[in-house]
Amino acid sequence: MRFTIIRPELELLMNKVISVVPPKSTLPVLSTVLIEAKENLLRATSTDLDMSIRASVSCDVSEEGAVCIPARRFAEIAKKLPTDEVKIAVEDFRVKVECGRGRYELSGMEAVDFPKMPDFKSEFRFTLPGAVLRKGDKRCLYAASVDESRPVLNGVFFQLFPQELRMVATDGHRLAKVSFAGSFVKEKVEAVVPPKAVRQVVRLIPEEESNIEVGVSKNYIMFEVGDSVICSRVLEGPFPNYEQVIPKETNKKLIVNTEELMDAIARVSIFADTVTHQVKFSLRSDRVNLSVSTADVGEGQETVPATYDGEEMDIGYNANYILDILKSVDSDEVAFFLNTPLLAGLVEPVEKQEGEDLLCLIMPLRLTE
Repeated sequence: MRFTIIRPELELLMNKVISVVPPKSTLPVLSTVLIEAKENLLRATSTDLDMSIRASVSCDVSEEGAVCIPARRFAEIAKKLPTDEVKIAVEDFRVKVECGRGRYELSGMEAVDFPKMPDFKSEFRFTLPGAVLRKGDKRCLYAASVDESRPVLNGVFFQLFPQELRMVATDGHRLAKVSFAGSFVKEKVEAVVPPKAVRQVVRLIPEEESNIEVGVSKNYIMFEVGDSVICSRVLEGPFPNYEQVIPKETNKKLIVNTEELMDAIARVSIFADTVTHQVKFSLRSDRVNLSVSTADVGEGQETVPATYDGEEMDIGYNANYILDILKSVDSDEVAFFLNTPLLAGLVEPVEKQEGEDLLCLIMPLRLTE
């Protein structure tokens, strides 16, 4: 195999696929990237067996072939070579790289050892605007569980209806649900997708407006972003009926500036317990008082101006959970819809985005006082 490629193009190609390569693996081939040169096209594929990414760029191929190359070392070379054309030749699984005055050589592996991408046959196909998926990533992926005792909660629940896309994530302590209006599918489609796959797709979406082609089968979901293809397993098991846990009525409403609340929580939570991260919210008609007191650590208090229409109430929250919610909204103010200090509350942006509906649910912490 022999080909010539411009160094920035090689770096771009490796950047697209390197993040899927597992940092450690009992299978040596998973630490490699499959490089294929054919018909003046260079194609790179990486996998961790749950997800695969394939990307391609143009190059000058003088001899077609394929080889597995140590991924991280090859990516590092592509990043640090001079901005010149790069000549690569493979003989007996020795990968020889020439660029400028430099000569480098890596040990490769047989291409036949590399795991094949799934033989994918879509049951459903549809198109999503890249901007919608990028927003969905920001709005709800933080709420997905990292506890593997309930694997289905480790994913993001995609629900597509003829006029709506919903993305939902929950870990049992909090829930985020975002809906986007639009004509996406002709019939209902559902899939639970690992957050890692969503983030990989978002990472590949260009800044300008673009569409993503999506295919869904029983066991896999596939995203096509330009010249890149991401194929991931979907998570098995029914996703919980999230509508059942969303409060239908609330009798207290708190409106507060998003940035002011976020900054104040970040400061007082420095003194919070490292396990619970509890911060007490004392709700008053014109303000919310934040306070933390932890033995052997210290204490902190701050007051944030707010508008509150209920009876005075103290309620505890995990500071990190509240911060995650506040970071996910694009609104100058947020509204908390509450009942009692022991029941779930809702957080929503005051300024709604056109064609988008965001709802966040959070469970309170029982105050020890």
